[in-house]
Amino acid sequence: MVVQYANYLTSRGHDVAIMTNVANTLFKVKAKIRNISGRKGKSATIALALFKKINCDIIISDIIAMTFLLSWRNRKRLVYFAQDYDVSY
Repeated sequence: MVVQYANYLTSRGHDVAIMTNVANTLFKVKAKIRNISGRKGKSATIALALFKKINCDIIISDIIAMTFLLSWRNRKRLVYFAQDYDVSY
C-alpha cells in the first residue's frame, strides 16, 4: 500500500521518499528510497527519526512508533498508514 500511494503522489509531481532499513518489494517504486540507518542499528534509526528534519514534500510512515518520532520535526509533511499488525495497536 505504501509503495502504491508513494508512486501515485510521485506521478502527481510530489517529491516523495520512502525511508526504510529494508527495501524488498516486487513493485516498481517511482519514489525515492532512502536507507534510514544502514548497518548502524535500531538506535540510529530512532535518533534519525527524532532529530532529523527530512527534506521532502510528503513523508509516509507505516509504523506507529516511527510516526510519533517523525512527527516532532516533520509534522506538516507526515502521512500515516495504519497497516501494522493488530497486536501492535
